[in-house]
Amino acid sequence: GDVLLVASGESFTIDFGRVMAGFELIELEALKGVELALDFLETPELAHSHELYISGGGRRRFRSFNLNSFRFLRVSARGGNVKLFRPRAIFSSYPVLWRGAFTCSDASLNSTWEIGRYVTQICMQTCHLDSPLHQEELGCTGDYLIEAAINYVCFGETALAAADIERTARL
Repeated sequence: GDVLLVASGESFTIDFGRVMAGFELIELEALKGVELALDFLETPELAHSHELYISGGGRRRFRSFNLNSFRFLRVSARGGNVKLFRPRAIFSSYPVLWRGAFTCSDASLNSTWEIGRYVTQICMQTCHLDSPLHQEELGCTGDYLIEAAINYVCFGETALAAADIERTARL
């Protein structure tokens, strides 16, 4: 259903169906001071980041503060029970249109195209990233070149590539 109860000392994992870049949006009800721990995971075993929410009491809305890469969200309660109402994820990417297309008789190549397009999209935020959460500290011109080419074929977007060139020139 749309309401989940997480008992104090327990945890619950939500599967969003695929890895995404985004923010968690939770509406919850708990007593004041109850802690709600959020673990963002791309696989059931590997947490990439962790956020802690301390309830102000009553029914409240919480949006994660940082961009996260996750498929699974593990929610843990401590100090009291937490009632969750329709936990949601807010997808984040650079605004693009899916323009390019590829199909052939080989299903594995069609799948590779779809996965590559999606992964490229979630790695496009305010700049090209190496992953939805990571960029080399000094930048990586080779990665930018490859990503810009894939981006152009899939989406026809050129502004991020222009920004990559400018950033590389300044480095």
